[in-house]
Amino acid sequence: MQSGFRLQPEPREHFNQTVKTIATGGAPTGVAVLPRLAYTGQAASTAGVAVVTNNSSNTVSVLDLVNAVPVKDASGNAITLNVGTAPSGVAIDQETNLAVVANTSSNTVSTIDLTPLTATPIGALAPVSVAVDQSPIAVAIDPDRGTNGRGLAVVTCLILNGASSPSGALDAVDIGSTTPVRSTSASTSFLSSTPTGVVFDPSVSPALFYSVSTQGNVITAFNPDTGATQTIKVGINPNAIAYNFQTGTILTVNSLSNTISIVDSQTFATKATLGIGATSKFAAAIQTFTNLAVIADQANNRVILFPLPK
Repeated sequence: MQSGFRLQPEPREHFNQTVKTIATGGAPTGVAVLPRLAYTGQAASTAGVAVVTNNSSNTVSVLDLVNAVPVKDASGNAITLNVGTAPSGVAIDQETNLAVVANTSSNTVSTIDLTPLTATPIGALAPVSVAVDQSPIAVAIDPDRGTNGRGLAVVTCLILNGASSPSGALDAVDIGSTTPVRSTSASTSFLSSTPTGVVFDPSVSPALFYSVSTQGNVITAFNPDTGATQTIKVGINPNAIAYNFQTGTILTVNSLSNTISIVDSQTFATKATLGIGATSKFAAAIQTFTNLAVIADQANNRVILFPLPK
């Protein structure tokens, strides 16, 4: 925790209601948070920004989470950055302040160094892009691989082979230098269907990425050092994946079988498959300290809190 910066618990009356809203661009789709960054002009003793992808306006917004306002540039204008077409997934390297954005319709990945936000006066942000395979959607980051050990991103993609059926791929992008570089040696195109989600596991050796394949009904473990993969079956049509490195728990939300699958990352074996009701579920995350799953329930406009076995 930063010196002089205290996180106060929200009052009980704030739970189960919207506390604040912040304007973004069109069709906000992905969001990633950098909780420790304090930008120039931010209220004293506060820190924390978010990067939001705006799918229909081909931009990203940078937001002040503590004060619920857009971050402004040196001219006093809200920071909105042009990236590729239809940006979707986004992740932030917590060690280097680098945001990585998957641009689905332009088949590119953009990187944005957020460090200039801490300069005096506040500096300009300059997205840099690199081409990847088709339809990149989700992205995850290993902060310790890549050039000078400064980061390797893995993005889920689609490969079109002319008359052949499309196949899925995981493209690795070296983000350790000023300009991102797609790594052909660390990428793989082994999947029979498109991967739609990916998470990073720093707790195993070597560190791995886990990807979920909706049509394939599997989780795939991927080692970018060797290209080696391993798969395990989960429920039908898994459309979300979450991971808790504290407990080694991988969670998938399986929309057609109305279940969640719980996989132990240490053994890569299924711990349990549990029913969660016959309604549409989409996104999921895990509270790392309590191993509590938070699952978005679209049909009922709510989230489900589900304690997971440790």
